[in-house]
Amino acid sequence: MKTTLSTPTSVIHDVNSSRRHDLDWLRFIAIVILLFFHTGMLFNPWDWHIKNNETSESFRYWMVWLHFWRMPLLLFISGAGTYMALGKRTPGQFAKERFTRLFIPLVFGMFVVVPPQIYYEHIKDYGSYWDFYKTVFEFIPYPAGSFSWHHLWFIAYLFVYSLIAIPLLIFLRSSKSQRFKELIFKLLSSPAGILFIPAAFILVTKIILSPYFPEETHALIDVWGFFIF
Repeated sequence: MKTTLSTPTSVIHDVNSSRRHDLDWLRFIAIVILLFFHTGMLFNPWDWHIKNNETSESFRYWMVWLHFWRMPLLLFISGAGTYMALGKRTPGQFAKERFTRLFIPLVFGMFVVVPPQIYYEHIKDYGSYWDFYKTVFEFIPYPAGSFSWHHLWFIAYLFVYSLIAIPLLIFLRSSKSQRFKELIFKLLSSPAGILFIPAAFILVTKIILSPYFPEETHALIDVWGFFIF
């Protein structure tokens, strides 16, 4: 099917009727970036869960660059997928699917995938993995305890984003949003618009919220500067 970009309606029809290989490639690129980033965290000077005995100052510059690309790229891909998914489902079906595909894997990961990471970080403090694993069920948040979603925070955020976005996505799928979509497409159709409008939004939110929520704790609460960004 030939893709046309003449109107927002044609774009919506296209994303519902054919696979977006551009998103597939962006997803592949994002995974490669994540792989390098988390491996590099062992060797750069930043504080992290575990570190190599020798670190390299040169890694700092690579990590800064990757840090500002990896999560926005993944969130962009997830947002596009969310928009297309709701177009084929009722809001109730969409919410149920998000619960099945995001919340349940998150819970599984918090009790199966994440604990070994915390255990190896504190392996000297326990006689065995079972001695450590029992502390997970004390439900004391990391780092004081052993209960955490660690690097699965992205799934938790995505689940919350998906539920919050349902009213907006319903509006965007309705005929009432036609003028609004035409305005957005017009604003973002030029190179200057696509570069500076999102950048201005990010800059304003960071200026307003970052002084009050300066740390990226990934705890979902009390991190509104990062959550909005």
